[in-house]
Amino acid sequence: MKPSLHLTSTQRRLVFVVLALVLLAIGFGLVRRSDVPSDRLISLNDLAVRVGNHEVTEIRVANDGGRVVTRSGEVFTFYAGRDSILKLLSSFGVSPAAIAAVTGTVARPAADHWPADPLWPGDCLRLAAHGRPRRKSDDVLRA
Repeated sequence: MKPSLHLTSTQRRLVFVVLALVLLAIGFGLVRRSDVPSDRLISLNDLAVRVGNHEVTEIRVANDGGRVVTRSGEVFTFYAGRDSILKLLSSFGVSPAAIAAVTGTVARPAADHWPADPLWPGDCLRLAAHGRPRRKSDDVLRA
């Protein structure tokens, strides 16, 4: 005997809407995934070689690393720690002329972004009165 499945019109509509939403979510996920370029990691040695060969057009530095864009449009990420990328490239033997041919962008360090420190109740009152809480860097400036 064959089991029969009886759905009311409301249940059929609900199943149709749920299936449409699931398919829409899957489609959006696939489109979104292919839309984002995958950045590959590049070693500092390879970065220095590419800069020396004038293959790099742009270096964007942020925090402890950054992104590199080549003439062919490839995007790489690198990790430099807290060292200056200019000093590192020089230490790898890249000429100043080759470094000067690269467009460089430096983002503000994350520690300089407000609020860098957690907000305490006194900071909330100071924020209401003066527009921003006191930061550790304020102590350095006053000393």
